[in-house]
Amino acid sequence: MKVIIKGWFFDKIKSENYGWHFYSNSGDMIRETEKAYQVALECSTIDGEIDTIKSVWVPKSCTMSEEEAVKETLAAVERFNAGCARYDALLALAKENGIKGVRKGMKAATIRAKLAAAGVAC
Repeated sequence: MKVIIKGWFFDKIKSENYGWHFYSNSGDMIRETEKAYQVALECSTIDGEIDTIKSVWVPKSCTMSEEEAVKETLAAVERFNAGCARYDALLALAKENGIKGVRKGMKAATIRAKLAAAGVAC
């Protein structure tokens, strides 16, 4: 059975195993208890010399199903697209009002400051 580890707990595993690069936040279940899974995670040393499999214990509350992982990924994509739309609208507002020096790639806070300096409400 494939076990997918939640992002925050996977980050904790990575920080506890400094010096190792984990390839994925999912792995095969080795053993199961009432409250946790023992999961085999593929990893290598940071310099890439040794490839191995480390087994870690993960509480069941820190895992998710494949459906939950897909929903989480789709939600992240939606958040990213919404942020891009807000940024594009801010950039368009600055260009409509003829604000000089505003270009794509600037921080949104800088664009807002230039708009405020020109007296344009955003």
